Amino acid sequence: MGSSAMFVDKIVEEMMRLNKSLPIMPGIDKVEAAKVLIMNMEKEEQMKLETIAQQNKRKDVPEEVFKILQEMPRNLVYFQSKEQKREALKLLDLENVHYLFDELIQRSSKCLSLNPQANNTSSASSRNSSNLSLANSSSFNGSSFNSPATTTTMSSSSFYSEKEPVKVSELIMEHAI
Repeated sequence: MGSSAMFVDKIVEEMMRLNKSLPIMPGIDKVEAAKVLIMNMEKEEQMKLETIAQQNKRKDVPEEVFKILQEMPRNLVYFQSKEQKREALKLLDLENVHYLFDELIQRSSKCLSLNPQANNTSSASSRNSSNLSLANSSSFNGSSFNSPATTTTMSSSSFYSEKEPVKVSELIMEHAI
């Protein structure tokens, strides 16, 4: 086996190791529950903020003191909402990382299977290409292909490296479409 093929094999092994190092992909039911929780929390947060905004200032209260009085509960609402959404967001992030890794593995598998130099140097490289494809497909459970989350998150080839931060509500609405 040539040194080029050995190098490709090492790269494939490293990719497989990285993929296996991820925590187990959350089930669709947990992902859907996380989305519902986040949407409900955002609705509740909005209602609380509207209630705070509707407060009326009494004549004997200075304007600045009244603004501070409104600012404190607003910040408390933001903090509590963020705390309650934290675990659900972590779960959605984990799902997105799994889809990202799956897509990256598919891309590398295509490169290895289409690259004539890799195919000529060693049959081990093409074997590793097959392993990449199998590793990729094994992280999906059968019902995940029908999930709305699957269709939208699969397109995020570089979810963490190139995309701008997205509001949680936009992420959830994107999954619902």
